[in-house]
Amino acid sequence: MKVLVIDDAQWNQDSAHQTLADHEVTVVSTVEDAFRIFHSGEKDFDAVLTDLWMPAPAKEWDAGCNRIFGGNPYHPEDDEHAQGDQIPAGLAFALAAAKGGAAHIAILTDSDHHRDRLVALLDMIGHCGRVSSREVRYFPMRNQCVRRSSGEVLKCDEAWELVHADPKEYGYVKNWGKLLQEITDTCY
Repeated sequence: MKVLVIDDAQWNQDSAHQTLADHEVTVVSTVEDAFRIFHSGEKDFDAVLTDLWMPAPAKEWDAGCNRIFGGNPYHPEDDEHAQGDQIPAGLAFALAAAKGGAAHIAILTDSDHHRDRLVALLDMIGHCGRVSSREVRYFPMRNQCVRRSSGEVLKCDEAWELVHADPKEYGYVKNWGKLLQEITDTCY
């Protein structure tokens, strides 16, 4: 399967390469790169897996994107977000990927619905939606791997108790392979 993964955290990018090793994987760290690759016609992706919160694109890129892909005129002087601010860019890209024909689309976030209003709203509407007859699925980060504080990503099937035994030494990393398995099942 041809899979596009978008995440700005290096450990989640490493996890994508590890957990999706049996697939043809393209991993990018920005929404700008994701749009360029997705709309270049270079590859038709079967699946798009994206983080929710990522840095805002450069204002110059936003303006060019509106000219290329259509949309409302962009007024950078009115924008309240600076380049690099965390915005729900993954949600916008997931909808664009559905419109662009990707068969399987999912947003995987490590945000918490107790502290993030957008995640709480996504939880309220459920984990499946449709855009242009395509499913867009949303998952809180229950699909996880384990990483050491040094950045080393452990195999996702290794000891879960490590995280709970020493939270300063171990943390969570997204398990993109498990997510891909889940989204290839229908949600309706």
